Amino acid sequence: MTVDHDSGSSGDTPLKRRAVLGGAIGAAGAAALGWSGYELLHKPENPTTAHVSEGTPLPSPFDGRKLEIAILVAPGYWPVDIVSAYTAFGMIPGVNPHLVWKNTDEVIGVPTFPTRPTTSYEDCPRDLDVLYAGATASTNFEDAQTLEFLADRGARARWIAGSCTGPLLLGAAGLFKGYRATANFQAAHLLPYVGAIHSPGNVVEDRNRITAGPATGGFEIAVRLIQAIYGDEAARETILQAEYAPTPLFDVGTPALAGPELTARTKARTAPMIASLQEVMKRVATRLQVS
Repeated sequence: MTVDHDSGSSGDTPLKRRAVLGGAIGAAGAAALGWSGYELLHKPENPTTAHVSEGTPLPSPFDGRKLEIAILVAPGYWPVDIVSAYTAFGMIPGVNPHLVWKNTDEVIGVPTFPTRPTTSYEDCPRDLDVLYAGATASTNFEDAQTLEFLADRGARARWIAGSCTGPLLLGAAGLFKGYRATANFQAAHLLPYVGAIHSPGNVVEDRNRITAGPATGGFEIAVRLIQAIYGDEAARETILQAEYAPTPLFDVGTPALAGPELTARTKARTAPMIASLQEVMKRVATRLQVS
């Protein structure tokens, strides 16, 4: 994946600067990871809260407390955007990931993927280290309770991240005005409706915002945040633990690689959905007073 950093920073982004702090603890932290991908299989007594690893927490730059990460799982969400990010964060002892929704009743992802949130909006920590969203149903873009939650937690979060159309949802809560961002190639042109600046690249960092495309984008975001907080070695071990070395059957994962014919055919299949989303985004722009 290509990474597009803030063009005015000469490659020095806030994520990289924070990695200097993380780098100081990274070597020691890597030794403390204690990862075992099979530990969870031997902890069936509490499967809803057990992490993949129950080893020694990594040294934290945040006064030794656990990192609080909220990942939105609204009805109609796309699991492909969520599962890899949640897994990457959850593999690290000392990280407290929350799957958040209005309540803890079961929600259904798309395609049909029953999911039970772990934390309600009300119970979600107010001060988050990471607020993350992937693609969800367009109805969530105009849901007052969801937008209020995202705006409130996003106002204090250390990092705000989104993959696929997640940046549009976060933007609908007013969190991306004036920030460079990317999204699913079929919806990225809608970013200006929330005041964001569409920037090419599969992963885009701008100050404390990080965005990516769908599927592998969630994992790409997670490992960059792990690097920023814990250093290079922790990020490297996360990648290795997941054996993340993509070898696509066909190298057509971007419009540039796919060519015009396949791209046009793919866009035609989802054109009605994107058109519907655009109407929603027009109303969002009016509410946000984005011209």
